[in-house]
Amino acid sequence: MNRCFTALAALSLALTASATLGAQTPAAAPDKMAAMPKPPNILLIETDNIKAYNTTPYDKVAEEYVTAARKANLPGIVIAMEAMSGATRAQYLFAYDSFADMQKQNDDMMKNASVTATFAHLDSLEAQYTTEVHQTIWHYRDDLSNNTPADIAHCTYWETIVFHIKPGHDSQFEALIKTVQATYAKIGANISWATFESEMGATDTYNIIVPMKSLKDEDDALARDKTFAAALGADGQNQMDKVASESYLSVEDTLWQVNPKTSYVPKEMIAANPDFWAPKAAPPAAKSTTAMPAMKPAAKTPPAQ
Repeated sequence: MNRCFTALAALSLALTASATLGAQTPAAAPDKMAAMPKPPNILLIETDNIKAYNTTPYDKVAEEYVTAARKANLPGIVIAMEAMSGATRAQYLFAYDSFADMQKQNDDMMKNASVTATFAHLDSLEAQYTTEVHQTIWHYRDDLSNNTPADIAHCTYWETIVFHIKPGHDSQFEALIKTVQATYAKIGANISWATFESEMGATDTYNIIVPMKSLKDEDDALARDKTFAAALGADGQNQMDKVASESYLSVEDTLWQVNPKTSYVPKEMIAANPDFWAPKAAPPAAKSTTAMPAMKPAAKTPPAQ
């Protein structure tokens, strides 16, 4: 998905991808709302760079972490996904209410000697399939997000747009995002996205996360872009491009596919979309009751005269 590193391309094309998620009503049923967790205040993202053509054995090990966590009934939620663009990577989103919550969850895990031993063993197995593991910590920016509820349980594709900002230009970027918010409100596009600002592991960086129900949302985004551009106007587009050229160091736009087998999600999310999160194994093929005819022995070839 090669997109120009301009504000208009990186935002209007990508953010419109989640417009179909905005159809939720305020009076949604309680069980439905349980499948729509709010963006966490603190987000830890672990990115594993996987060796080429090693995704399958890597995933088999990654599934064992989830098995061990469920057996120990550990707290927390982790959404795992794998890159469909760029280098071969897996990304894990760990959600926390606060840094205190992060510490509590970590303490609970460390108190369980069996779990820590299992995880250490799995780390050693996984190491042979990865080239690097990188962790970043982000805090949620409510003012730069659109909090329309997203049905996360049914969002099987995600897009992340990471903006690396030149030092001292954060205010320009934040003003740009608010322009985007206002423009979508103007055209009546009820779009869901969450913006996170880097806290540790990265500096002057913003991560816009866009959940999607299917890749058709990307097709819809391309068509919807014209409406956004028209509402923004020529002056608005020029201003956005000006901010991009003056403020951005780079933009990374990545498409991801959620991996349910390596994700650790609450039972409410599983119940909301069991076919995805916990699909039933296919029944074994029924044995044939038809008797096979007896095979006649092959006729012997007479010896040559």
